[in-house]
Amino acid sequence: MIEQTPDAGWSGPWPDKAFVNRVLATALTAGEEVLAAGAGSADAAATMEATALASGLHHVEIDVTFTSLTISWVPGPDADPTIRSRTVVQRSLDYTRLVRVHRVLGDLALGTVSPAAAAGRLDVVRSLDYPYGRRTAEAGLAGLAGAVVVLLGGGWLGVLLATVSTYGVLVVDRAARGRGLPPFFATAAAAAGVTAVALVAAALGLPLRPGLVVSGGIVALLPSVALLSAVQDALAGYVVTAAGRFVEVFVVLAGIASGVGAALAVSSAFGLPLTGVDDELPAAPVLQQLLGGALASALFLVSVYAPRPLLAPAAVIGGLSTATAWLLALTGTPAVFDTALTAVVVGTVAVVVAGRLNVPSLVLAVAGFVPLLPGLALYRGMFRVSQGETTLGIVTLTAAVGTVFALASGIVLGDLAATRLRRLRRLWDRSAHTLVALRDRTVRPRPYGRSLPGRFVGPSVGVARRTGQRRRHPHRRGDTG
Repeated sequence: MIEQTPDAGWSGPWPDKAFVNRVLATALTAGEEVLAAGAGSADAAATMEATALASGLHHVEIDVTFTSLTISWVPGPDADPTIRSRTVVQRSLDYTRLVRVHRVLGDLALGTVSPAAAAGRLDVVRSLDYPYGRRTAEAGLAGLAGAVVVLLGGGWLGVLLATVSTYGVLVVDRAARGRGLPPFFATAAAAAGVTAVALVAAALGLPLRPGLVVSGGIVALLPSVALLSAVQDALAGYVVTAAGRFVEVFVVLAGIASGVGAALAVSSAFGLPLTGVDDELPAAPVLQQLLGGALASALFLVSVYAPRPLLAPAAVIGGLSTATAWLLALTGTPAVFDTALTAVVVGTVAVVVAGRLNVPSLVLAVAGFVPLLPGLALYRGMFRVSQGETTLGIVTLTAAVGTVFALASGIVLGDLAATRLRRLRRLWDRSAHTLVALRDRTVRPRPYGRSLPGRFVGPSVGVARRTGQRRRHPHRRGDTG
């Protein structure tokens, strides 16, 4: 160990090079896992910072830009920095892995495991395969399309057709992407396939509404996780990363719109009847809506390889979001306001439930807002454009996109609200024991600046800092962690 110089800003001897490299590598691994799982840059940065702090390495600098992670540590003004970086390779979302990483880092932040043990557990988590097969995940996403039809009031035939057609186009989409086809064209082909199947079924005289079938397929294809991460990055100040994610989301949305529009244009040229987009479609019974919302949330988690014990809580949150939206619709307030307020409720409840289950709130938050996605509005907009009502169609599409962003913004706001409520509860609990604890909490300075609140994933930065202080000075409390 090298003794500290007076201006180095480090309380105690400098750690050796090997220790610094181990901690930085562990922090990079943690950040890579949560970023690849669909979390935002703010989550990845907070996770990396908490990992380094809990390991006893303070004053790290972190930069997260889209798929690039960089972490550095400078021991002093005249010393060479230690810098490590990594590029995240995008892969299929795996929420089981995200939950496992979250629990490992939570134990590290609480001080119940040593940094070396946490690094070993992270390596084990990275080596594990998906909890179940890809066909099961695709079946879950196809089932999500059927659940949306249930939510919108469709019959059993529409549910069956939406499920089967969506599963078929998902298989084709996977094959196309595996052969190097860009995501835009693969998504457009999938959306066109679902639309074509629905229109042909309606032309054959089957008793179903093609708009509802297409809506289910659109919701299944929407980039829900990427959208939530983009909004979160924009609100957290990661402007460059947010811009990149928004472009990624808009490419997928453009692919969906292009595929639906192309199928409608071809069907119009062949004289197929284009019906089923009436604005005054009768709403489904309340119990059917609740069932559809619960199924949609649970089946979405199946599609992202979530742990099976989380399916039931996700179904409850999905039913809650559907019930909240239904109740707010009775008040007659604007639909966008209803959607945003419902998302705030969902985000708040997701954080509370996730804390009880020791899982990232991102898992339950995304599942909760899936039943509220405006698949039918997107279909209506493309239908009107295909019929020459361009202005009205663009207005409908813009309103649908606005609803999507209201959902994502409401989820983020609900998460922040839950964080504040949790802090108030801790303050109340401590003040109930002794006024001295209250005075210490409100007066004691923060030696390392204000901690960013933990958002959707990752351990608490404040808890990790306190654990890291003990590990940096083990002689103070007898902690050799």
